[in-house]
Amino acid sequence: MVISKSKIFPLFQLLYYFATSLWPLVHIKSFLIITGDKTDIWLVKTVSILLLPYCLLLFYFILNPKRNTIIALA
Repeated sequence: MVISKSKIFPLFQLLYYFATSLWPLVHIKSFLIITGDKTDIWLVKTVSILLLPYCLLLFYFILNPKRNTIIALA
């Protein structure tokens, strides 16, 4: 599969958001060591879960051969 130039940035964005959204869900201790102490752990996990649908949207955008302006603007 060849990725076009217009989809390289969304690919890196997908990898970054996917890694940062799963990290607090998988290992909260290492996340807190790197990012600092948080008072509301539930908020960290909520934001992580809310980033996952955006990752799916980017994944769809990268694999879809048609250019969809609605998805590109999201």
